Amino acid sequence: MWALWFLFSIVATSASELTWLKLDDALSQAKEKTLPILLLSTRSKCKPCKKLIEDFEASSEFVEQSKKFLLAKAEDKEIGKLGAYKSEGKYVPKIVFINHNGVMMRELDNKNKKSDKTKYFYKKVSDVLISMEVCLEHQFLDSGFGKDYVWYEWTSGLAAAKQQNKPILAVFHQDWCGACQRLKPSFAASDEIKEVADKFIMINTDEDDIVKESDKYRADGEYYPKILFIDSDGDLIEEELNYGTKHKHVLHYYGSGKEIRASMDRVIGNITEAQNVKDNDLGKHIKWVTYKKGLQLVKTLKKPMMLIITKSYCGACKALKPRIQRSKEFAELSKKFVMVTVEDDDEPDEDQFDVDGAYIPRIFFLDSNGKVDESLRNEGKSFKKSRYAYGNVDQLMTNMNKALEMKLGERTEDHQYTQQQQQQQQQQDSQNTQQESQNTQQEQTQTQQQPKEEAKQKTDGFGTNIRWYNYTVGVQQVKKNHMIGLVVFYNNYCEFARYMKEQLNESPEITELSNKFVMIRVSEEEAKETKEKYDVDGKYSPRMFFIDPDENVQVNLNNSLIDSPYDSTLFYYGTDKEILSMMKSAQQTMNITLGRGFGEYIDWVAYPRALELCKEKNMPMMLIIHKTWCGACKSLKPTIKDSRPIWELSKYFIMVNTEDSEEPHDEQYFIDGGYYPRIYFLDSQGKVHHDLHNRDPAFLKYKFSFAYEEQILQTMKFAVGKFYNTQNTAQQNTQQQTTQQQEKQQQKQETKTEEGKKEKSTTLSPGKRLLSNSGLKWNNINAALEEAKESQKPIMFLVHRTTCPACKATIKMIVRDEEFKEKSQGFILADIEDDVDDELADSFDIDGTYVPRIYFLDPEGKIWKDLWNVGTSYLDNKFYFFESSAIYRAMEKAKEKMSAWKPGDQSEETNRVVKKPKDEL
Repeated sequence: MWALWFLFSIVATSASELTWLKLDDALSQAKEKTLPILLLSTRSKCKPCKKLIEDFEASSEFVEQSKKFLLAKAEDKEIGKLGAYKSEGKYVPKIVFINHNGVMMRELDNKNKKSDKTKYFYKKVSDVLISMEVCLEHQFLDSGFGKDYVWYEWTSGLAAAKQQNKPILAVFHQDWCGACQRLKPSFAASDEIKEVADKFIMINTDEDDIVKESDKYRADGEYYPKILFIDSDGDLIEEELNYGTKHKHVLHYYGSGKEIRASMDRVIGNITEAQNVKDNDLGKHIKWVTYKKGLQLVKTLKKPMMLIITKSYCGACKALKPRIQRSKEFAELSKKFVMVTVEDDDEPDEDQFDVDGAYIPRIFFLDSNGKVDESLRNEGKSFKKSRYAYGNVDQLMTNMNKALEMKLGERTEDHQYTQQQQQQQQQQDSQNTQQESQNTQQEQTQTQQQPKEEAKQKTDGFGTNIRWYNYTVGVQQVKKNHMIGLVVFYNNYCEFARYMKEQLNESPEITELSNKFVMIRVSEEEAKETKEKYDVDGKYSPRMFFIDPDENVQVNLNNSLIDSPYDSTLFYYGTDKEILSMMKSAQQTMNITLGRGFGEYIDWVAYPRALELCKEKNMPMMLIIHKTWCGACKSLKPTIKDSRPIWELSKYFIMVNTEDSEEPHDEQYFIDGGYYPRIYFLDSQGKVHHDLHNRDPAFLKYKFSFAYEEQILQTMKFAVGKFYNTQNTAQQNTQQQTTQQQEKQQQKQETKTEEGKKEKSTTLSPGKRLLSNSGLKWNNINAALEEAKESQKPIMFLVHRTTCPACKATIKMIVRDEEFKEKSQGFILADIEDDVDDELADSFDIDGTYVPRIYFLDPEGKIWKDLWNVGTSYLDNKFYFFESSAIYRAMEKAKEKMSAWKPGDQSEETNRVVKKPKDEL
């Protein structure tokens, strides 16, 4: 009997053993057998894992239920190879369920879990049996919409879409909904949907919380059935609606498979189109569309459009792009806009994108009618001449928020600015200009009267020898100017405080040294608002602290360093000598320097303060822009630091170096790119003089970069000569201005006569119209040649075309620049349209008949071939000038050539050539 019982127990145990497959084998069998998969993750040394498997084999209920599943097991290193079926957490044993289509049922977890962090952890067979029962109820997930589709639950569907980079078709339905029940059989039987279903992640859900609680998916309201199309990032594809159906009041309702297929085709087409849209280095994570597509979307989505216009060669554009690309805040806010970026020839040729010039970059905001809202512009002082340019993301996001507040995307078709509103805007602009002028005059007056006004102000006993700030302003100045802050806490009834005030005010040494500090006084009332970090050893008065630019109190700087008898009040100082000694100790200890390796003996100033000092002292600025990671910058530092001649010349400048995020973003600092290091020379008004650059031909492409001492010294000397000789030539300038005014009056008279003739013609092209209204005399080339022979003046000759956008942009750049009007004095100006008089225009050809191109000719009509756009990236089109500064450089060289030119000069060959094919830039 004992032997028979033992044999029976062996047979029974053997019969209860379970078959565990590898996951790949289970997946291949699941679809064929229409069975779900139970996937168990274990570790060979895990005792709970072994115990659970033993419990499985001992449970007749589990063994019976397992026949409705394929059992798969991943152990040890196999867990890391699960890929899409790997769940969060490293704990074991872990069980997940996969339906017969290979979709992981992520929502199916242990109903008796103790934590969401271990929701797939199972210890008891009874808990596993509960989940197996739920799996069998939901394994098909089709809910009547068709077993031929691969359906996902909501959470697993979102994850699959991201992983597979597919859009989602999500069907929201309810059991009580009659329309849902009617849609199910037509959806299940639709061959149209089945043909393209594999291009989508298919989700159907009756979870109404998704629609009720999420603004993103509520769309146009809560109704059923609702079909939404969602991108791979989980964002609603807002532009996809049930176009062409009769359900206009419910935009995401579909009544048939044919209607659904139409939307599926559009989604696929739009994704393909979106993949072909260039991001122009502004960020692939932002959803860019073409300008043409954008005009359609602003109407349907009722969103405003942001249009960014850039050029591939533009330094300012290259500087702005990574800032936009890296900003998470910008990317998030961009979802509320239709985003369009155009570069080079893709720029739309519309007058509304030329409000104040064709500079780049330009960024516009368009309403739902595709019209630019001119009020959304950059109001920064550095952008007075380029209101639609931006230097950083913060400026841009300010106007993005304004556009949303204005509901720019919800304007009706008949919305337009009335003439009165336009006049008000113009009046406001005029008033702003006048106000800025008045403010400038007031600032100058205040600067002159400042000592008198300060003397009148209440000094609280500190006197007027030192410039004191209150706490709030003082802390800002410390940070802004990167200086040490000296903070004095006082009250007006304390004799000790009164005596300290006298010491501070009457000591010449302290007064002189105070220029190296930001001097901050904090009254008893103000002290209540300061932070407790100043209460180091009590709230007694007076006490004195030193703070760094981050407002950190230097508690180690106290009177224990100078053998003071006041050891119980460490921040009190009894004499001016003690105060002076501590100020010097603070300088040595804190070492708040702006030298950054360029030489501590040079008197460096922070950029914001430097702009003020330039105006106050009427001095030029030398500005070095560098980066901590830049090898060339590191090499430049000892060159400047070890040069005594550079140090001696530095006294003629306000010396500034900006590092990393301190770099100013004004367009004038990116004239030929955003490389590092760059050195610029600015006049007392903060304007860069671009002619002060490295004269070494090896630096032709990087004119503001310097590597050697002699290069820097040469340019510094040029700058000193230029900026400090202006006073000596003031009288000459006055005479020159008088002569120029007389010439201008004469030209105006000639222009009026010419315009009178032109008014008779109504066929002027846009380019010709701009030239005729510029206030300058533009001749045809034959008349210019005759005049040049008589006047012995050089000719600036513009070749353009009536249909060329680049020509139009170049003309606008020239005629709107007041500086051009001044610099053009001494030149005969001429132009020709090559599609009007092609034979004559094409006879002027050096490197091709592209347009626009600008030549400089001597008085005998010979082209100076060496006067081209030096440094251009368009080496096959060297006479294409896309920046006014490049034209000015060529004009200066033309004047130099004229000073040595003589009639009959054979240095230039004739300009007449054979006609060639044309090309527009």
